[in-house]
Amino acid sequence: MPSAQKIKAVENYTKILENVKAMYVVDFTGFNVAELNELRKKIREEKGLLKVGKNTLFKIALNNLKIEGLEKFLTGVSALLLAYDDPVSPLKVFYEYSKEKEKGKIKGGYIEGRIISEEDVNILAKLPPKNVLIQNLISRIGGPLYGFLFVLNGLLRNLLYVLVEIKNKKEGSNP
Repeated sequence: MPSAQKIKAVENYTKILENVKAMYVVDFTGFNVAELNELRKKIREEKGLLKVGKNTLFKIALNNLKIEGLEKFLTGVSALLLAYDDPVSPLKVFYEYSKEKEKGKIKGGYIEGRIISEEDVNILAKLPPKNVLIQNLISRIGGPLYGFLFVLNGLLRNLLYVLVEIKNKKEGSNP
């Protein structure tokens, strides 16, 4: 029979997992308390949460939410990295921090109903920030439009030169 404390913990985990856009299972082995607190602060700034808890209780909470496939990553020392706004920015924070400290590891993740492997999560973490990607997309879409506009302006400019020459020619031949 599960204790009241464990039941309350599962309810708490279920509640914090309800509105996440993405979640990742990470191994935080090697981080000391100060580093873990600094990492948590950075993740919170990106509207994320690093939740440390018991794997079995996480599995029950995931089962309550009908999220399947993530439990295979919940082995050994694990924590859930949750993203509430941008699904990638808390992951990037964890990736950069673990790379800087040479500690920790990303085991796998769950985004929009799909389980993603460690390799795919690492590729996601290396992507540029969302704002940079949007700027790149806009410049790629806008580039041909600016070129087309430049060509149209050139045609109008040439027509104007022709009209000015015709005007000058007529004025020069009239006297």
